[in-house]
Amino acid sequence: AQRKKKLDGSDLDQAIWNLSIILGRTYREARESYEYFDVHHKKNGNYNNGFFSIIYEMGQRIIDEHKSKDNLLTIYFTPSLQEMIGHHKYATLWAKNLKHHLHDLGFEERSIHVVSSNMHSIRNLFYGAGFLKESGKSVPDDIYEMIIKIRASNKDITEYASQYGLSYLRDTSESNIDVMIIDAAKNIDFNLHDAVKCDFDYLKNEEPVIVVIDYAFGTQAFAIMDELLCPCTMEDKVVSFKIESVNIIGKAGTLAGNKGDIMLATAHVMEGSTNNYIVDNDLSVEDFDENYPIHVGPMLTVLGTSLQNRDVLQRFHTSNWKAVGLEMEGGHFQRAISAAIIQGHVAKKLKTRYAYYASDNPIKSGQTLASGSMGKKGVVPTYLISRVILEKIVNPPPSMVTCE
Repeated sequence: AQRKKKLDGSDLDQAIWNLSIILGRTYREARESYEYFDVHHKKNGNYNNGFFSIIYEMGQRIIDEHKSKDNLLTIYFTPSLQEMIGHHKYATLWAKNLKHHLHDLGFEERSIHVVSSNMHSIRNLFYGAGFLKESGKSVPDDIYEMIIKIRASNKDITEYASQYGLSYLRDTSESNIDVMIIDAAKNIDFNLHDAVKCDFDYLKNEEPVIVVIDYAFGTQAFAIMDELLCPCTMEDKVVSFKIESVNIIGKAGTLAGNKGDIMLATAHVMEGSTNNYIVDNDLSVEDFDENYPIHVGPMLTVLGTSLQNRDVLQRFHTSNWKAVGLEMEGGHFQRAISAAIIQGHVAKKLKTRYAYYASDNPIKSGQTLASGSMGKKGVVPTYLISRVILEKIVNPPPSMVTCE
């Protein structure tokens, strides 16, 4: 490696042979690598035994590290590099566990609707009334009163719902994102509150599967969604699940209204980046109850919520951006969805639905995060969004509805 004179003939053959033994490779592989480095150095007008030098320096580095801990070399990979090479350590394992679970349940040919949400609202709307009836309790006429009545019965409702198609997958990947899988075709009319519209004939024919994933945090949303939407290999074959829709039920700060208001995203503007993503939102104001305060416009995806500057946020709201709120995951979700569509992992007709309820208003005194949680006031917007999205899933789309 330290010779300035180029090796040739039998000397070169012997050197490559010796190196192939050290590396545990065939002579042919070692020869091809040598020639690759040789061509590179010839282009630069010099020669320095590149292939031999690399192996020599690596070996010397190992020897030096064994001699003293002061010589230890630490290599850091930046998050941007990990993102470029698609390295999502925990998200990959999380998605693998989920897909194997879906495969074991026989859902690889079923229509799947992904819902990023809390772990109670979809379940309570789908099974809450039936749980109360089965327990011998009355079901309030007002759906929100029913929700308040069953809020403390999480474990019991989950056990009850397991009889009608619900299964719970606890996270073992250290992603801290549990998953609830609902085979909607197994549910019955007995379990739904009268306020929830559901076409059971449609459920029996289409057999949709609802995959509710717990909240991701910040940029974790990209890794989770990116891994979830890509195909996987099972039993030596590539499996692509039929993802029909991605639904985001989020909590956000509002810039246009008050605590408890609802925001529908038309785009995600990434803070600290030039990346912005248009959202073809399948939700509209007309889907919600009349007179409920709803704001439609771009959402600002921020790096963190606690250290935001009031003047900057005000600028995003009043300038041409006209942002109606801020949150931490939407832009990352949409980036993963856009990438999956470009890569052909999901269909272009994939439905995306983004709705947020306002937990605070960071530019209005008395309504910031420091003012405390919403408590029972958060029930109405959370469950209103959840009901609208659930009804979108369990009823035929307008294009399938025929008028007689």
